[in-house]
Amino acid sequence: MKARYIIVTLLMSTIGMVACNPGENPFENPIEQQRTVVYSVGDKENSTRLETDAEWEKLLDNFCDYALHGEQVRFYSISTSPEHHAAKDNSKKKTTISTQSREEIKEWMKKMEKEGKTVNVSYDEKTDTWNGVAYAGIGDQTIEDGQEHTGTVVLAACPPISGVDEGSEVWTLQNDDTVFYLAFMGNLLFSDSSVEVIGDVQDVPITLHGVVSVHSDNNGEEYYVLDLFALDKSLVAGYWQLSDYCKIVSESGNTNNDASIYWRDAQNTAVYYLLKENGTAMAIEGENSIEGEWSVSDDGLLCCDVFEKAGCWFINWLSSDLMVLSCDEYLSTGGYVFHHMILTSTNQ
Repeated sequence: MKARYIIVTLLMSTIGMVACNPGENPFENPIEQQRTVVYSVGDKENSTRLETDAEWEKLLDNFCDYALHGEQVRFYSISTSPEHHAAKDNSKKKTTISTQSREEIKEWMKKMEKEGKTVNVSYDEKTDTWNGVAYAGIGDQTIEDGQEHTGTVVLAACPPISGVDEGSEVWTLQNDDTVFYLAFMGNLLFSDSSVEVIGDVQDVPITLHGVVSVHSDNNGEEYYVLDLFALDKSLVAGYWQLSDYCKIVSESGNTNNDASIYWRDAQNTAVYYLLKENGTAMAIEGENSIEGEWSVSDDGLLCCDVFEKAGCWFINWLSSDLMVLSCDEYLSTGGYVFHHMILTSTNQ
């Protein structure tokens, strides 16, 4: 089963494209960079299609405002910017920033978006500091400065901090010396958090790997956060619909030349992927279907042989409702094909 594509280098009718004149390379002198941004503010998830750079600038300002009010902000942009895919292979390491400048954090977010990274931003009002963490894929990261910590996972009252209701409970790792409040990609793991590492280990001694940071609550008391970098593989299993599929093809090694952009025709028959917990997979398009297997590799890539491009994909975004995947395919000519796929959950 193969999805059909339409070339839209001269005319675009869906998200993310740059309008251009006949014969014009869409990567040269773009008037505006269009993009789709998936984002979460606290526990609320959303996505928006932006047509202009001005709209992107306004959204970044909104992210800063959310963070100022104590919210954790996370976003990922689906873009046809040359840097977005060309830099990705060389930018897999986690990138962090701490600054007291709103403009500097905005410029950093722009840079991370161009590199195709998922970005987390928060604001510490006690120190008047913006903190950012960016990574290439949810599971594809090494924590060079991380350490192992052994203790027991238990629920505990959250420290008094802005934006959190009194009485909220957070998962912690406790030992004889320290209480570590657990977080995942910058977000505290509250009692209703769905993270694989929490599941069956409550009240059982366990060793977790992560990065420890020190924070101050509203009373000026310090508390420790252990930020885990783990992938909740259980969220991958399910029934997913293909919402968007984009590929950028360059026949040469120069990202600014000879690039063609393809979007899957929205009029095509709907495509669904059934990823079962036992590792089997099925792709369904109309009355046609094929079967295969899926798995998550040790370095956090989603590998599946029934996707439009069989192989392993970066997991750029994963929740119970939405999954965003990307992968690079290098050509013998020195060029590449960059694939981007958006899947929405149809689980009932």
